[in-house]
Amino acid sequence: MKESVKVTFYVRRKQLKNGLYPLLMRISFGGERITVGQIGIYLTDPTYLKSNQVTSDCPNCNEYNLQLMQERVEVERIAFEEGPIFSLDDIKKRYLLSKNKTKALSILDVYREYLEVRQQEQERTNVCKKTRNKWVNSLKLFEAFTQQSKKLSSLNIRNLTEDVFYGYESYLLKTCGYEENTASKYLVYLKSVANYAVECSYIAYSKIAKCQLPKKESTVAPLNAEELKVLYNARFEKKHLSMAQEMFLFACFTGLSYCDVKSLTKGHIKKIGDTEFIIKDRLKTKVESDIPLIAPAQFRSEEHTSELQSRFGIS
Repeated sequence: MKESVKVTFYVRRKQLKNGLYPLLMRISFGGERITVGQIGIYLTDPTYLKSNQVTSDCPNCNEYNLQLMQERVEVERIAFEEGPIFSLDDIKKRYLLSKNKTKALSILDVYREYLEVRQQEQERTNVCKKTRNKWVNSLKLFEAFTQQSKKLSSLNIRNLTEDVFYGYESYLLKTCGYEENTASKYLVYLKSVANYAVECSYIAYSKIAKCQLPKKESTVAPLNAEELKVLYNARFEKKHLSMAQEMFLFACFTGLSYCDVKSLTKGHIKKIGDTEFIIKDRLKTKVESDIPLIAPAQFRSEEHTSELQSRFGIS
């Protein structure tokens, strides 16, 4: 095990409001890795960190490198001296306990850190920009909520309680004017932040896990054949409306979701016998779909080939 434990440091790419870039620590062992979080070092330039060391270009490089060495030594001490270690999570929990990392971590600190982790995951999995923006907007909303009082803006992550949760719910419903289901989505984001804090051992458990989400029953009414026919025959002068119509109809006739239609390329359309098929992995489930390109869908794609190709790469 001694040869396998590795401590690495990396810079959060998005700078804080004060213009600084925080350093984070990651522990690796046995082919797995776990993020510990911020270590209290903030750089004015993200390029100052190279090969796990702060370069001499940084004014405080000696002080920072000494701290990095101390962090590595502490992890190794925990891994090799403090009783039996069964997993990376054991090392991380003991490290955080020894360093008392949660002392100065506010809810906003953890929210921003979690958002950075999510963004890195989303970039690797090719999540659409709209989904990424939802997380960014959720942070902006929570920041606006905490700015209502100085106490809220600096509230420790350990104090993320039901009172904060329901106070945020009231803010979303009354101040922002959101419907229950929209407010519920933003509250789910906050619950995810609390769960992340538990995973990082910033808190022992989530105090908002059992909080009820606001919900308003809504009726989903599918299009019938007549309604689909009206939309099919409609013509729009504005190009963006025409494009939205074509993409929606193409999705109706193929059963593809919006993100699957958007990622569709010429290479996904193959001819087998006399029938053309869309053969592609669904982005959400990673399961391959073989969909016959029926006449209505084929007509829609052929009629707007240039538009579809320029916008979505379909031909």
